[in-house]
Amino acid sequence: MNDFEIFREVQYFPRWLYWLLWLSLGPGCLMLVYGIYQQMVLHKPFGDNPGSNMMLIMTFIFEFGMLVLLLKLRLITVVTDQGLTVQMRPLHPRPVRIKLTDVKTVDVITYNALSDFGGWGIRYGTGGKIYNAQGNRAVRLSYGSGTHLSVGSQQPEELLTAIQKLLKSGVQNG
Repeated sequence: MNDFEIFREVQYFPRWLYWLLWLSLGPGCLMLVYGIYQQMVLHKPFGDNPGSNMMLIMTFIFEFGMLVLLLKLRLITVVTDQGLTVQMRPLHPRPVRIKLTDVKTVDVITYNALSDFGGWGIRYGTGGKIYNAQGNRAVRLSYGSGTHLSVGSQQPEELLTAIQKLLKSGVQNG
């Protein structure tokens, strides 16, 4: 059975963050490639206290893998007639269903990612839990228990309308 999609948004992280990742992890990857070449091809130890060839290769694979993983991060928010899901790909292999039972209010908020939540991604802060990729606006679900869950969006009014429509229909997934 296919769900009827009411809202879909795919958000990537800000470009400056990708440049920062390249500038911080890229030189390390290049240095490791040079180290592997020097130690395995030229048979010269790499550094004053050289590690094994396997250690150099595994370190390169880890660092390059982290770079690729971080560059592929994106937040996918979907509202269907069956519920609300978020997915931080590739970290979440499947979408995470957001619990809608006990939602008291839903509203659009403006926030500061660094001061309110400590950054971007899946974060916990003074405003509760948030899924965010960029920007400073989100839809906040406030639960009867006093907890909050926010979903960052570049289209918060449309997301709010879709969630309100879902709540009015009585869907209580999660």
